[in-house]
Amino acid sequence: MFNVRDLGGLRTSGGQRLRPGRIYRSDDPYFATDADAAALGTLGIKTVIDLRTSAEIEQRGTRRWDELGARRLSRPLWRKVPSIEHAHRYLDPKNTAELYGEMHEENLATHAELWRSVADAATERTVVHCASGRDRTGIVVALLLSLLGVRREEILEDYAMSAEGMRRMLAHLEDTYPPETLKDWHLDKETIVLTPPEAIGHYLDWVQHRHGGIEGYAEQVQITDVVPVLRQNLLED
Repeated sequence: MFNVRDLGGLRTSGGQRLRPGRIYRSDDPYFATDADAAALGTLGIKTVIDLRTSAEIEQRGTRRWDELGARRLSRPLWRKVPSIEHAHRYLDPKNTAELYGEMHEENLATHAELWRSVADAATERTVVHCASGRDRTGIVVALLLSLLGVRREEILEDYAMSAEGMRRMLAHLEDTYPPETLKDWHLDKETIVLTPPEAIGHYLDWVQHRHGGIEGYAEQVQITDVVPVLRQNLLED
C-alpha cells in the first residue's frame, strides 16, 4: 500500500486535535504485500469505509480487509469507475476541483448514510479509502476535516501529502508491469502524481459556493445532528 496515513494530530481553529490512531485514510489493499497486511494488523482497524464502486470492489477485491476481520461498509462516492478520459483535468487545479464537484454532486443523496457510518465507526479505529486514496478519499477527508473545524491550511497540506503516495504507486506499477501493459491501461504518468493543494482549495471554494459553506452542506445533506457526534468521537477533549 502506498498512500496510508493517520489523520490524528491535525488541529482545529479552536486548538483541538484529532485523536491519533482513530481515523486513517488510504488507498485500497489491492497491491498489499504480506508486510503491508501485518502493518495494517498492528493498527487495529475495526471498520473500513469503502468509497469504491461495486465494479471496482469486484475487480480489486477486499481480501486484506477480510483477513483482518474488519467490518467493511460500501459507501460509493461515485457511481462510475474513474476513467483515463478525465486525466487531462488534473493539469489545472481548477479543473480538478470541477471534477471533484461532479463526484460530490452525483451521489449527494447518499452522503447522509456515509456520514452516519463514519460517526458510528469513529468510536474505534477506522479507515476511509477509495482506489488510490487521492481523489474520492481526498474529497471525503476534506469534508470531514471541515466538519470538524480543522484549519484550511492543514486540510490543504494533508491533501498534498498524497503526491508522495501517488509517486510510490507509479514507481511500483513501472517496476512490476511491462511497458506494453501500462500502455494498454492508458496510464497517464504525468497526471497520476499531480496533487497540488490548490485543487482541494478550489473544491472547498466550490462547496462554499454550492452549499454556502460546510454548515450549509451539513444542513442540505441532513447531518446537523451527526456533526457533534463526529466531533465527540474524533477530537480530543
